[in-house]
Amino acid sequence: QAPSPEDILQAAQALEAIDRALSRMKTRIRQTFVLRYLEGLDQAQIAERLGVSVRTVQNDLVEALLACDACARP
Repeated sequence: QAPSPEDILQAAQALEAIDRALSRMKTRIRQTFVLRYLEGLDQAQIAERLGVSVRTVQNDLVEALLACDACARP
């Protein structure tokens, strides 16, 4: 079953909100978000790649998700 026009619009708006949030994030936080949610790396792999602790990765992911949530609200 194809998505409804309303569903498509809602998805497009969510993607626009995430794009706005990503553009406002500090570089490392944006990298952490992309590595986790687009490339599928786990937190330990991200920490190793970025040269930070797993705790820093966790904090960055929380900050990134909060930023996405804030941009999604009208």
